[in-house]
Amino acid sequence: MSKKILIVDDDILSRELLWGYLAGEKYEVWTASNAGEARTIMHKTGPDLVLLDVMMPGEDGFSFCRYIKDKWQEPFLPVILITALNDRNSKLQGLNSGADDFLTKPVDRIELLIKVRNMLKTRELHANLYTELLFARRVQENLFFTGSRLSNDERLFYQPCRQVGGDLIETWKQEGSRWALLADAAGHGPSAALIATAVKALIDKNATTPGNLLQQLNHSLCSLLANEDTSYYVTCICIKA
Repeated sequence: MSKKILIVDDDILSRELLWGYLAGEKYEVWTASNAGEARTIMHKTGPDLVLLDVMMPGEDGFSFCRYIKDKWQEPFLPVILITALNDRNSKLQGLNSGADDFLTKPVDRIELLIKVRNMLKTRELHANLYTELLFARRVQENLFFTGSRLSNDERLFYQPCRQVGGDLIETWKQEGSRWALLADAAGHGPSAALIATAVKALIDKNATTPGNLLQQLNHSLCSLLANEDTSYYVTCICIKA
C-alpha cells in the first residue's frame, strides 16, 4: 500500500513542485493550501507524513505543527517543516513546535526524497513498537485481572496509564483469610511491566504471614536480578485479614 503524504503550502507552485517529486515515487500525495484544509484532509485520509510550509496566512506552520503533535501522538506522525527561513531562531522555534526535520526552499529533490524515506521508516518502526505494546497491554490486563470479582459487592479493576505498567494488585483467599498484595515496580513501560509480572509469578500463596511472604519474594527477586546491572526495585505491601 502506498504511503500517504500531505503537503500543506499556500503557494500553488510549491505544492505542484513537491507533488511532482513525490508522485513520481509512487506515494499517494494530498495537498492543502492552509491549515483548515489540512485538518479536514488529515481526518479523512490519515497521512503517514506531513510536509508543512512555515510561512502561511492565518495559522502558520509552527502553530499547525503543534496541533498535529498534540492530536496525533500514537503512532508517531512525522512532520517536516519547509521554510525559506534559514536562521537559527526559526529552526529552534520549529523544534519547539515538535517538527521532526527541516527542508529549506528551494527544496532539493534528492534531499526531499531521502528525508521523506527516512521519516517514513521511522514511523514504521514506531508503529510496529506501538502495536507490540498494545498487544502486551492486553496480555498484561488478562494476566493480572480485568474487573475481577472478589465477592458480591467488591471488584478490582486494573488499567495502566501507559500501554503497559509496573503496578500489581493480587488478592486471594487462604484458609479462611483474605490476602492482598500491592506492588509498584520502579520505572515505567515494558521493563517495569516485566518486573511486575515476575512479582506475580513469584508470590508464595502458601506463606503463613505477610512478613514471610515479602521476605521470600524479596529473596526471589534479588536472585532473579542478581546478574543485572540495574537499579530496579519494587515497593510491596501485603495484608492478611
